[in-house]
Amino acid sequence: MTASAGVETGTEPGVEPEAVVPGLSRAPIDPRLLTLSRPARRWIVLAAVLAAARTLSIVAFGLAIGWIGASTLDPGAATPSAGRILAVLAVPGFAQIAIAWAERRSAHLAAAGIIADLRTQAAAELALMDVRTRTADSARWRTALTEGLDGIGPYLGSFLPVLASTFIAIPSILLVIGWLDLTSAITAAVTLPLIPIFMILIGKLTEGRTSARLRGLAVLSEQMLDLIAGLPTLRAFRRTHTPVAELGRLGESHRSSTMRVLRIAFLSGAVLEFFATLSVALVAVGIGLRLVTGSLDLFAGLTVLVIIGELYVPLRALGAAYHSAREGAEGAAEVLALLDPATGSRARITEPLDDVAPTAPFEIVFSSLAVPSRGGAAPAGLTARAGAGSLTALAGPNGSGKSTALLAALALVRDGVSGTAEVRDAGGRVATGEALYSQVAWLPQAPAPERTLNSAARASTGQQRLADLDSELARRRPILLLDEPTAHLDDHHAREVVRLLEEAAAGGRTVLVTSHDDRLLDAASDVIEVPYEHR
Repeated sequence: MTASAGVETGTEPGVEPEAVVPGLSRAPIDPRLLTLSRPARRWIVLAAVLAAARTLSIVAFGLAIGWIGASTLDPGAATPSAGRILAVLAVPGFAQIAIAWAERRSAHLAAAGIIADLRTQAAAELALMDVRTRTADSARWRTALTEGLDGIGPYLGSFLPVLASTFIAIPSILLVIGWLDLTSAITAAVTLPLIPIFMILIGKLTEGRTSARLRGLAVLSEQMLDLIAGLPTLRAFRRTHTPVAELGRLGESHRSSTMRVLRIAFLSGAVLEFFATLSVALVAVGIGLRLVTGSLDLFAGLTVLVIIGELYVPLRALGAAYHSAREGAEGAAEVLALLDPATGSRARITEPLDDVAPTAPFEIVFSSLAVPSRGGAAPAGLTARAGAGSLTALAGPNGSGKSTALLAALALVRDGVSGTAEVRDAGGRVATGEALYSQVAWLPQAPAPERTLNSAARASTGQQRLADLDSELARRRPILLLDEPTAHLDDHHAREVVRLLEEAAAGGRTVLVTSHDDRLLDAASDVIEVPYEHR
């Protein structure tokens, strides 16, 4: 078992249950989500439009009910025909049904798209982080990319639409009520703040509980994987019973933390329902008394009674969705912090802009390049050159540092590096920063988490690989850096890739690849064995 077995889940000494996930935004919508995910920005706009349409249909339905009731009950008014009544009710009624369906459907699709987008970005970033620093925590990120990101589904699908409805529906309905009956509007305005006040008070109780539950889940997941990996050793020494007690303790701790969150969620739901019902009752009593005395018009009273309940619905739904929203926000916080250009690992790989504006041809020169790795160096003293008009391949076993050499050429590997990896233009000047990146077409290996965790993906790994390669070749960049470009391809498509790379090199482009594929190595004009050192 690893040392992680001793990490607590928030119910035992050493961990404060009020701990907050680093980087967690206190805003209802984390601004980093909108910055880093284009699907998230589109979904926010769509949710606001649907909320506005639903508010209009609710008001229209309430006005229709008020008109029908007043016309029917008032002896001096003409009673509308049944056909007219049905027509007046059908339009806003069917509109509400259609909008509710559109909200559910679009929420599901938007959540899947946003989660897939964040997983893809995070998986690619973690792959780079592991190569550069060897510090990617597998247990932490495995939980963040699975359980953590899955948690933002309810956040995106329920909380954000409800939030949009809160900011759009409540002021709109309150204005309509004020136009119909100012007294009812004042009563509603006074009682409305009670619900968010109690939401805040209850929220203080749950602060940190969800993050503690996620930490406990990460520990339990790591323990289970350690146990599976170590089963042959445990069986050999007849110690398979040893981890049972520890796993039981962790499981019980996780169960307890989950039940605490659920108890508070049920408590908050009951409190919100009570105050919403009480508020509607106060307005209804006032309307009833004024209808009896004749100080309020029947049409206005009936309309307000119909739509007053809708005034509190967004707040009640917001309270019900609050706990899933906190879990979603906390689950996504680590991923958003990783991808944040201001604080994440991306901020540490940005090169300063250079005044060099290179033009083809280029050459890539490695001089005694050595990069520390687990238990040695990989590569260890790589000296090589990849020139324009040639297809150059870096060969060697897994772990020899082939991918690291490509990243070093892009200045994405720095820690502990000795020697140099430089891209030089025709005049011998070293290209860096945007002057370099604007000339490079880069195809990394598809990260394993991206392939296995991207639930929205429909293409096979090989098909996705071909699509990525086609996209990079179409950019017409003079430098091609390709990491295992024929991986996961059948013989026909692999040979097609080799042909395309040969054509690119023949056209004067600098093509540097890593590969184990004999078909690609045979076609290369220069094959370089990458030296490595493993102690």
